[in-house]
Amino acid sequence: MPRTYSLNPPPVSRSSTPNSPSPVFSDNLAQHTVYGLSIYGRLIKYTVVALLSVGVTGWAAFEGTHLYVEAAELGPETNEEVKKWGWDQEADIWTGGDAGGTDPGLGFKGRHAVRSAWMALNWGIGPGSSVIGSNAFSGKGPSGAGGLNIVDARLEFAQDYLSMALAIADDKLRSGNIHPQTPWRLLVRHAAVLERMGSQASWFEARSELEKVWAQIPKDGPDAARTALKLGDLNERLGDSEDALSWWARAIQLTQVDSKQEATLTLPTVPATAPASPLAQRTLISTLISLSAHYATSGQLKQAKAVEES
Repeated sequence: MPRTYSLNPPPVSRSSTPNSPSPVFSDNLAQHTVYGLSIYGRLIKYTVVALLSVGVTGWAAFEGTHLYVEAAELGPETNEEVKKWGWDQEADIWTGGDAGGTDPGLGFKGRHAVRSAWMALNWGIGPGSSVIGSNAFSGKGPSGAGGLNIVDARLEFAQDYLSMALAIADDKLRSGNIHPQTPWRLLVRHAAVLERMGSQASWFEARSELEKVWAQIPKDGPDAARTALKLGDLNERLGDSEDALSWWARAIQLTQVDSKQEATLTLPTVPATAPASPLAQRTLISTLISLSAHYATSGQLKQAKAVEES
């Protein structure tokens, strides 16, 4: 029987078409895409969690350090022997008064600025020992050699933080939300930092600020006596010997007179008796040492000897 041949070609399967993607390949591609996206998702999630953890840890360490300084380093004096001899009154007061710490009226930013100044002074700021072009000076006084003010970096940072706190204190004082003593206590601290910078310009600024302190404080008691002593020392460093003698005379009288009287002497007079207060005694001794040094360095040796023997 003869064979018959069909003229129609056999049907071609769609799955064998060269241009059609393989179902297996499509499934693998989708799986790899989902897997890759899940990896990126987990990576982003872990990164966010890590950043949040680092941020929270850093913030906790930052605030913990400030709380430690507030409670421990700036806390009130509890040693009765220290109080007996008046060392607590002579210690640096960082706006907190007898309660220690910082004045709550300064607010969050102001209190952090005061504590940061304390930390810069006492703990330092890390590598680097000096900065050039300090912004602590108003330009009224002479600059250092070559017109540059080269100062210790920790002093520059401390005065910068204290300047910030002073600006906040001035605003708060106008609204009556701060202790009246806080602004001048900050001025005392800022002037002390400027004095430690050791240049003519910084001494000029320190003297200017202590004169503002003198205008604000009561003209009696240990604060007035110590301010007068410091003003005398600064005037002597700046070459204003006449003003220095006048301030030292005030300091000596303030260690002697009744708290209701005001110092009026213009020339220092060595008192016949020592004051009863240990703090007043130390202030008097420091004043007499400054006075004796002035006489000795200005060729007035007889006066220096008389002060030393008094």
